Amino acid sequence: MATATIIKVRRLHVPLDPSTEVFHVVVKRGEGEWHETCNTEELVRAFLRGVQAGSSEHVPLPEIPVNAEALEIPDAPSDDIPF
Repeated sequence: MATATIIKVRRLHVPLDPSTEVFHVVVKRGEGEWHETCNTEELVRAFLRGVQAGSSEHVPLPEIPVNAEALEIPDAPSDDIPF
């Protein structure tokens, strides 16, 4: 029996100046995982088409989220600043 391929896509809001969004894609098959980060929705779609084309079985593509999750960046202690 073939192992199913599972794909999850997250859209993350990164609080930078200027603010931006990135996409985190996780492809799971059996015990293995592949993590990919893309900075445009177009690149996410291209990556997903590549995953689908490279699979020996049908891989359903997930929806790409419309709303972004907030990415929390922890504050670094002032004594950890390298300069």
